[in-house]
Amino acid sequence: MATSRATADDYLSGALSFGFGLDLFAGMAQAASITCPVLVIHGGKDRLTEVSGAHMLHDKVGSSDKTIRIWPEAYHELHNEPEKAEVLTTITDWMTARLP
Repeated sequence: MATSRATADDYLSGALSFGFGLDLFAGMAQAASITCPVLVIHGGKDRLTEVSGAHMLHDKVGSSDKTIRIWPEAYHELHNEPEKAEVLTTITDWMTARLP
């Protein structure tokens, strides 16, 4: 879940919703209709969601402006990982590059 044990414990103390996962799966079918810029980020060691799902989303999104970035050593909660400064910079730079 996260490199930090405290962050992982926070997740484990709450219930993950199976219905939420089904909603995400159903939403994948609509990915081709997304035409706005899309940034997909994922931790390579994420055990909550498979990195293959991030690649699948990236491949299915209809936007011509789409970017995928995987942090191989990170877990699910990228903004709480040791690489968080790089993650936040990546997000900020990606967004800034698309501002008018």
